[in-house]
Amino acid sequence: MLFGIFQAFWDETEKYFQEFEAAVQERRHGDTLYLPAAISVEDLRRTINSRLPEDTPIPSNEWLRLQFSPKDPYTVTALRYTGRFNMKFKVQRRQLRGSHVDSKFACFQYRLLKSFAIHNKEHVHMVCMDDKAIVPIGEPGLEISTGVRPHNRSLAPACGAILGALDHDFHLCGIVPSVAFHISIPESITCSFFNGTVEVTNKDKILQPSNPFRHAAELLHSLRTNYSNDAGRLGQEILLMYTDGGPDHRITYTSVQVSLLCLFVALDLDMLVAGRTAPTLSWVNLAERVMSQLNLALQNVALARERMTDEMEGKVKGMSNIDTVRKACEARPAFKDAFTESMVPVITLLNERFAHLHMKEKPFTANKAATDDQMDALFGYIFTIDPNVDREKLQKKDLTAYKALTDFMQKHCKVSHYVFQVMKCKPEMPCNYCNNHPPRMQNFDQLHWVPDPVCIQGADGERYREFSEVYGNTTTEQDRPSLKSSVTTSPADVVHKDLLVTRKVRSYIQCSDCTKPRCVYSNGCLTPGMTKALEDAETENDYVCGAQLFPGDNPHSNSVVVRESVSCASQIEVSYYSSPRTAFQPCCIHCGKFEDLVASTDDYLNGYKERYKVVRPLCQSCKDIGKEPVCWGVNNVSRKRKH
Repeated sequence: MLFGIFQAFWDETEKYFQEFEAAVQERRHGDTLYLPAAISVEDLRRTINSRLPEDTPIPSNEWLRLQFSPKDPYTVTALRYTGRFNMKFKVQRRQLRGSHVDSKFACFQYRLLKSFAIHNKEHVHMVCMDDKAIVPIGEPGLEISTGVRPHNRSLAPACGAILGALDHDFHLCGIVPSVAFHISIPESITCSFFNGTVEVTNKDKILQPSNPFRHAAELLHSLRTNYSNDAGRLGQEILLMYTDGGPDHRITYTSVQVSLLCLFVALDLDMLVAGRTAPTLSWVNLAERVMSQLNLALQNVALARERMTDEMEGKVKGMSNIDTVRKACEARPAFKDAFTESMVPVITLLNERFAHLHMKEKPFTANKAATDDQMDALFGYIFTIDPNVDREKLQKKDLTAYKALTDFMQKHCKVSHYVFQVMKCKPEMPCNYCNNHPPRMQNFDQLHWVPDPVCIQGADGERYREFSEVYGNTTTEQDRPSLKSSVTTSPADVVHKDLLVTRKVRSYIQCSDCTKPRCVYSNGCLTPGMTKALEDAETENDYVCGAQLFPGDNPHSNSVVVRESVSCASQIEVSYYSSPRTAFQPCCIHCGKFEDLVASTDDYLNGYKERYKVVRPLCQSCKDIGKEPVCWGVNNVSRKRKH
């Protein structure tokens, strides 16, 4: 009887599987499949339902699951399966959390951000953003696994073809899925913020690299398309963003700050707040939780780009890194067009798979990556503030050339280590910009900065003041632990004390948070494998001051090390300047900057050189705020005079 009721559904399912077999036939090599037929039973049920008339009877998930072949035909539970479809669940063959001295401080800052969103709920649009790890894409005919560890089986033919992928990890191409999680703000801080809509943008890592303006342009397009009430304006007056603080979202970078100012102007916001997690605490970001759902669409999947013409394939064959491909694309527009077209099918495929996913019954949305024209249009909004800003010169040292921009930021911005805020002037003290773009909020005079965490001594020890205690008050980040340079000796440094000597410095790695270079020590010269592991750690922004360079299960964890008894407030190690084997680029001993150093012939430094034997480099910015060069070895002036 049940078979008769659902006959239309079974027929359509059989038809879908036949179409699937035909579709993947071109992607098969022998008996190997590179895509499962469905992400899950629920996904299959939803897919078949969408292909049928509305009144067609639909079976339950459990009854649908029992129509396939059993995983193990020799178990008792196998008797429950009907075997109607010659498909069964297969797995393609082929988290450690870090810590940081600012962990508690940054987590409470996030709590204050959420409290601010609740306090101004009717006026705030909150979005969490993050980039997923690169999805590897193989060369034509050489499908590479996405690298997602399968936690459950996917539907595939029960006989014949197997789910398989190449067993090596070399890949030139890749796709970066960027997630924007638009949050439905709850009524209370005790309620879950994990509710809202998810948007995913898949980008070619070679020709569409992530940068602050690309992220901002994509967010601008999304907000104007889905959350705008009129021409270009955001429906709410306040935009609250939260990210993991990667290089494209590092709010202490001038380029990121300028991209946020462009968003502020483009959406005519009364206030923009951008927060970030502490280093190694990206799991706090709610967008990070969405990644596990994206993995459902990526597990048991292997991908490769489409083949270009023989001529174009011949050109790309000798290219072994991203920079070579980018330079070739710049030099040969025809090659760029062909390479772009070869990536379109695989990006389209991932868009379709992500669109099958749901967040609490709300489907994921797949968006297109921002174009160069969209990024140029976004950057144009900064000219409303300062028409002299150059997109190619957006480092901190360049701000002195942009007086109008500097004045605007001093008047409208509040910058701390983990939060960047922009707000229009109060009505009683308007500037030219705010006269032309007055606040939209009716109670704008009651809007205040998001406060910094304020630590107090309570009966049970130290605690941070709650939002209601500090909102509207002037606060600073004086209680941020990383501002205090005192650190205790790490047990790992005691174990590696024979390694942590100047003569064993082999290289350096920059902190992903403060960008200071930290010495890398090893008994011998770095092997190609060690060098590659070090490059990967820096490229993936895994290292922060005071952290272990490699996890304990890494083969290089005890042979290639860094000093762990440091923090982002610590000065550059003396070994950086004194290594007898490697001469590194000079940098400021206080902040680690390589550029804008005070000239060695400067009269200011010469005064120190007359008194000391060793004077370490100092940058102009540190000099301007009153920091002095670090010196060693007082010269014996009286002895010199005798000779």
